[in-house]
Amino acid sequence: MTRKTFKVTGITCSGCATDIETVLGNTEGVVNASVDYSTGEIAVEYDPEEITEPQVACVLKKLGLRVHVFI
Repeated sequence: MTRKTFKVTGITCSGCATDIETVLGNTEGVVNASVDYSTGEIAVEYDPEEITEPQVACVLKKLGLRVHVFI
């Protein structure tokens, strides 16, 4: 498993954070996702054999977020 934290802009409310976690949780290859609304950070644990870092970023971008890989 691989864990990356994405710094994002565009999370406008705590409900958005919940929606992001739900979408990521339903994405094939993503094992866990945790959104910190106050910092704009999304920690994603994923299987790199099933999904790549750019693909995770693409999912976030499709949700209307501006994405930067942080850690």
